[in-house]
Parts: sequence; structure tokens; C-alpha cells
Amino acid sequence: KSSDEEGEEEGTVENGAELWAWKRARGVAEKEVEALLAQGDVTLIIVDDNLYYRSMRYTFCQLARQYRVGLLTVVLDCNVPLALQRNRQRDEAERVPDKIIHRMSTRLELPDPSSHPWERHSMFIAPDSIRGQGK
Repeated sequence: KSSDEEGEEEGTVENGAELWAWKRARGVAEKEVEALLAQGDVTLIIVDDNLYYRSMRYTFCQLARQYRVGLLTVVLDCNVPLALQRNRQRDEAERVPDKIIHRMSTRLELPDPSSHPWERHSMFIAPDSIRGQGK
């Protein structure tokens, strides 16, 4: 089993309907990225997702190799207390349950170029280095 499958079984996504919707949305996103790459004239594609399992990122690495384009993983390196604080500032309908943030933090597989050379193009950004206004 992939770590994705293990996470799904352990309840990263709360119920069967959410799991189905989540898998479907991920599949659609991957196909959209591949379609853009196949056009051959795209300068930049940003995949805005937590991609907390390495296997999730590897899917995009394989697409980058297939289409001979660069890939950069940007990690917004935010600790759990700050993530919880920022999450509480969101509109209620957009908040993620605290238990999901805690669970994802324990499952997050950060890029590790020493063990996985394909992750060598990774950038870590600390939250205090991000300027601007937001909730």
C-alpha cells in the first residue's frame, strides 16, 4: 500500500463520501496539470495543495520528467500552534478541524533530498518571512 492509501484508511479524510470526493478532485487536478503540460507552451503551473505525502508530490515529479519541465516544491514551514491560530482566524465555514491539522502534522513527509534526490529542488519558507496582509 502507498502511504496515501494508509492515510486514507486511517481517516485523514473524515468519511467515505469525503474520501471519494477528495480522490476524485486529486485525480482531476493531476489530469488538468498533465493537459497543460501537454500543450507545451505553458510557462508556469502552480499546484496549490498540501501534498503532505511524498507519493503525492512524486506524481507531479513524474509529470515534470515526462514533459521535461522544471519542478520546485515550496514548503511553507509552519508549526502547529501557528497553523491552529491562523486557522481560527478563517471564516467558520472555511476552518479545518483542529484534529485534522494535528493529524496532518504527524503524517507530513517533508522533502528530503538526501534520501529522495528527486526532491532536491525544494524551498522552505518560514511564516515570519512572508509579508502581507491576510487573515
